Amino acid sequence: MIREFERVVRENQYTEHNIASKEEIKEKVLEAFMIKHYADKLFYSELSSEEDVSDMCFLEDCLEIFLTIRGFAMARAIQRTISRGKIFDKSAPSKSLRGSLKSISGDQLSRN
Repeated sequence: MIREFERVVRENQYTEHNIASKEEIKEKVLEAFMIKHYADKLFYSELSSEEDVSDMCFLEDCLEIFLTIRGFAMARAIQRTISRGKIFDKSAPSKSLRGSLKSISGDQLSRN
């Protein structure tokens, strides 16, 4: 079930322009078919005709702990990408050699 938690979280952790909230991810995970299937197999016995509320609370508690731990790992990964400079500011000038040579030659042509 934890592997399925991870799969659903990876699919839904990024929205169009930002990172999804913990509540959004929690809803998606609890709606997933395989999570419901595994929860039925693990928590609900064949003797009980109704779903027990404590079993659902246990599933939500497991998911809450998983998302908390996963959140720290995700924050650490984002920090690493920022510190390595993999997230660039689009307004920053190009630092490549070819880009700087083009800008220098363009400036010289405009002066002449």
